[in-house]
Amino acid sequence: LRYETRLQGYSYYRQHFRAMFQKRFAYFFRKRTFFLLELLFPAICMLLIMEACMMIPVPKEQPKLPINFQPYYSGATDANINVRNIKA
Repeated sequence: LRYETRLQGYSYYRQHFRAMFQKRFAYFFRKRTFFLLELLFPAICMLLIMEACMMIPVPKEQPKLPINFQPYYSGATDANINVRNIKA
């Protein structure tokens, strides 16, 4: 089948939307339980995910830790610590 004129632009999208809407409407009347599951299941999953996100503790301000070289210090001699600063 060849068409002399093809729909373009707004009328094409309107026809496509109407066809998909009619298809979904026919599917709804054939299988109502599946349609309800398509609506309810994602909503219930989203609520459960949001509830789980509310249970996760929020990070708090941590106390500052002192810098202590005691593990590297032996007796009366100071330790040599080599530090290299590398910029990415």
